[in-house]
Amino acid sequence: MNVKEIETTITVDDKIQKYWWAPALLSGALIGSSTAPYWPWALFFAWTPIFLYWHKENSLIKIASSGFILQFATNAIIFSWISHGAQEFLQASTFHSLLVFLGFQFFLSGFILSSTLMVICIKKFLFLIQLPSKTLLFLIPLIATLAIEITPELIPWSPAHALFFAHWPIANLVDSISLFGLNFIVLALNTLIVYAVLSAHKVKIILFSILLFFCFQGLGLISQKQRTDFKTLNVLIIQGNISNQDKIDQWQSVVKNKIVDHYLQLTKAALSKYDDRDIDVVIWPETAFPGYLDLEYKGLQQSKKIYELVNKNKIHLITGAYSKKRRQLHPFISLFSISPTQEVSTYNKNILVPFGEYLPLASWLKNISLFNSLPPHKIGNKLSLINVKSVLLGPQICYESIFYQQAKQLKEKGAQILLTISNDSWFGQNEPIQHALLNQVNARRLHLPLIRVTNSGQSLVTDPNGNTIARPPSQKAHFQLIEV
Repeated sequence: MNVKEIETTITVDDKIQKYWWAPALLSGALIGSSTAPYWPWALFFAWTPIFLYWHKENSLIKIASSGFILQFATNAIIFSWISHGAQEFLQASTFHSLLVFLGFQFFLSGFILSSTLMVICIKKFLFLIQLPSKTLLFLIPLIATLAIEITPELIPWSPAHALFFAHWPIANLVDSISLFGLNFIVLALNTLIVYAVLSAHKVKIILFSILLFFCFQGLGLISQKQRTDFKTLNVLIIQGNISNQDKIDQWQSVVKNKIVDHYLQLTKAALSKYDDRDIDVVIWPETAFPGYLDLEYKGLQQSKKIYELVNKNKIHLITGAYSKKRRQLHPFISLFSISPTQEVSTYNKNILVPFGEYLPLASWLKNISLFNSLPPHKIGNKLSLINVKSVLLGPQICYESIFYQQAKQLKEKGAQILLTISNDSWFGQNEPIQHALLNQVNARRLHLPLIRVTNSGQSLVTDPNGNTIARPPSQKAHFQLIEV
């Protein structure tokens, strides 16, 4: 290294010491703006600034602090909708919604902080055994990928999900190397850019990185597995687009009547339009029916209307509603399947939204005014399948659909199609896209068709290979008959 290069290195290192927080902020901005609903323009260099900083920085306190900053900056972009949700669902003030967002910081993108702590441990270990610090660069992508795999998350997103959002062929490699492998590729390519920054052969390394990316793209094209051995159903999707205010007031009799009548009118209009077509099942979204549909409530005015609709039109109806025995204190959030012969089966939601559908640490937090209006719900304790004309549907309700392990368990039980009913209208425009993506990727990994029916979007239907068959328009009442 000549004198000029040494002076340049010293200048860069001085700036890193002075602005030690900048790489974390920069990486957070790049990661956040390359995650759905945004096109992943910076996916393969977004992590480069923080990886470079972790390599150069010797202060373990500063490395830990950079992890907190990175996690906050990333979450501020990806999960900004949490504040919106708190305002809409909890009716929180702007100040309180900001507090809710800050409170979620430690539970979102937790793998970032896990990665940071693992880097600190490895860096300390390398120092003790006197290995060169550059060794850490070889390990960072593996450390971060392991952190993604083992860190419990409220929302299990990862860098590799952006590959599916962009519809890049490389995503097809998930069949052979799993999501773990895809995440490792993304982070390893970021690390190659770090090597380029540190090397005298910058252009060659960057060109090699680009070549490697296109090689993976090519492998993705030739390794794509196509599943064709699946049964089909004619599914009538009903998207109600009920307003948030009406959902809040749904237990008031006037509003309840309004919502039920709206869904009945939409369904009758759809049945009339498709009168000459076979309809195997009609599906309404999560809590579309604002009441109880258990057989013991069948005689109640609004419940009676639902059973009459099924009986008169000889349809199979699947809808979100609530389930509760008469002596039961709190209801389940449920999915009801009512066959043309009035056979009723129920699935109760197993995974509830914390601070939305149940209150963690309730004995401590129940007296906080922000959570006073939070309706308590019971948690279901088993998975079940729904039989529609000898086709087994694996139901998931809203939040559950982002968890791969539950979807995998449904397939192991025999599910031939994944069914999600949801209501994402509380969270604005970005969250429904992210939610649908996680749901879609899970179905794609399992090679199962997906039927996703929501209140206001993103409703969609995909085939077992992850291709979108239909995506009804968002933010409007809509019905559509789709062959799955």
